[in-house]
Amino acid sequence: MTKELALKDIEKRLLSLASDPLFPATAVYIVTHDLQLQQCPCDPFEQIVSFEAVLLYFLIATNKIVDLSYNHEEILSFEPVVRKILKELEHLLLAPSTIPRNSTSANIIKKLEEDMHSPLFVAASFLYSGDEAFPAQYIELIPQRYKFDEKWLIDNIKINLKDLVSCMLYLILQASQQNCQQRIAPLLIPLKGVPLELIKPMKIFIEYFSTNLGDIKCFALENILQFQARPILKIDNDNLLLPPPIILMQAVCESPLYWMIKDTAYSNKAWQHRGETTVDMVFQWIKSVFGENNVFKNVLIKRKNQDVTDIDVLVIFQNKAIIFQIKSKKVTLKTKLGDLEQFKTDFSKSIQEAYNQAILSIESIKNKDSDFILDKKNLQLPSCINDYYIFCITTEQFKTLNMRLNEFLKESDKFSSIPIFALSTFDLQILALYLNDPYDFLYYLHYRKRLKFKISFSEEINVFSAFLASRLRNISEDKIYFANDFLDILNEHFQPFPTREDITNSYLWKRQDKEDIISSIKNWDNPLTNDLISYIYDYYEELSINMLIQLNRMDKERVFQLLKNPLDLLATLKLLTHKIGRNEKCPCGSGLKYKYCCGK
Repeated sequence: MTKELALKDIEKRLLSLASDPLFPATAVYIVTHDLQLQQCPCDPFEQIVSFEAVLLYFLIATNKIVDLSYNHEEILSFEPVVRKILKELEHLLLAPSTIPRNSTSANIIKKLEEDMHSPLFVAASFLYSGDEAFPAQYIELIPQRYKFDEKWLIDNIKINLKDLVSCMLYLILQASQQNCQQRIAPLLIPLKGVPLELIKPMKIFIEYFSTNLGDIKCFALENILQFQARPILKIDNDNLLLPPPIILMQAVCESPLYWMIKDTAYSNKAWQHRGETTVDMVFQWIKSVFGENNVFKNVLIKRKNQDVTDIDVLVIFQNKAIIFQIKSKKVTLKTKLGDLEQFKTDFSKSIQEAYNQAILSIESIKNKDSDFILDKKNLQLPSCINDYYIFCITTEQFKTLNMRLNEFLKESDKFSSIPIFALSTFDLQILALYLNDPYDFLYYLHYRKRLKFKISFSEEINVFSAFLASRLRNISEDKIYFANDFLDILNEHFQPFPTREDITNSYLWKRQDKEDIISSIKNWDNPLTNDLISYIYDYYEELSINMLIQLNRMDKERVFQLLKNPLDLLATLKLLTHKIGRNEKCPCGSGLKYKYCCGK
């Protein structure tokens, strides 16, 4: 049987299963148990993901009448039947990328490279991957994303942003406050008792984010993905069946854009606003890392009074330049369904165009033949810039994107050593939260640059979470694949946002006694200070407390001279920790006596 026929067979069986009177109660039990209460007793690999929760709700909606009153024993008897067919569908869709557990990185990468061109692999990467963001990120991002579109929402949907978010949070709060021991009740929300001020907006909210029972007629992956935009089920006039919060939040975050672009008179403005608000958010996050004087937004580059390009967000910190180019292009439905040609088109309009702009910007900085205009004034760039980093930012997760960079991205031969970071706004916000010290941020970029051709990964956040655990050291294989092995570090913190203590403690490789000395070195006033900090982190284990103390005492110019050959600096620091006569020549090589140099 071909995969297409096998998929049709599973679809037919799922629809048949959904018609069983016991199915809705069992489906809601599985969703509640696995995603709402997160108490799945089985192997974590058997736990359903968000796509499967949407699929189960989609199947419930094929019924005109739903009864959730079955007893627990009946549900438990039917549960294995539902889970079994879900697992069959997963195995079919993920068949090209089925990799045995405990496989080596080399075997994983080989298998991924073999299967990346399968339509099923492309579709499965969107369907079965993790959620795009944490709930707290959606709550913060929704009002920011549509702040320029509120008038359109009020005029056309009759709801403002505050009420839009308030309705969403009210329903989620009602679910969280119900007795979780009832197993199904947390997701079944009565409409009676809605606060007076939310009665009118709630009617609008339900109209735009709910699906009526019996409205689903045809089973297709396309229909299931479209159902995600209206994931609340209207059981009757008095009750709603709420999806897990993350699914509802994603719908509220993404759906308003689709409403607006259907308005042909407003479509262009909606896309423009999406870009502007994203640039604003990136600017604020990155400014919180590097400081107001080092981050610039909407920098226009002109050469001989001709526009060359523009930089959405530019960071100039000491001798480093980081260029952020933001594209509001969304991943199309065809791509999510596995159309590789459409994937290439979406890639070209987002990542490739952002990269091309960044390269034009870097050429202009290096050639020193252009004017950089900020708020109609010339921006003077320092002459000491010796490193560049490119960030291509998307407004949503672009699954398997990073695994395809080498294949799809048309890189400049001249700048092939420059690392490209392709990630969503959600993941960039996480990086800015945890890499909130500019030297930590630059060290992460520094080490990622060294690993550019040695690592394979789907999303940047996978590599970053491994960095928190081990700073990406001890990578001995020729190439290594980064999965989600370290994401638990982040999952524990977003309740709702990580505290300062959470962030500090997440750096599992840092030692506080060393960090106290390093903090003092970070205050050195020199364009090469970030290179020195990266050097310290590169040799973190080799540099003892005494060596760091000696480094902090050394003549700064001499330190930066020795930094040109890192091994010379390391050898010098080792010598300085030994007993040295005050009248002996200083081991740092300055030619001065120790008492007049590092022994002061």
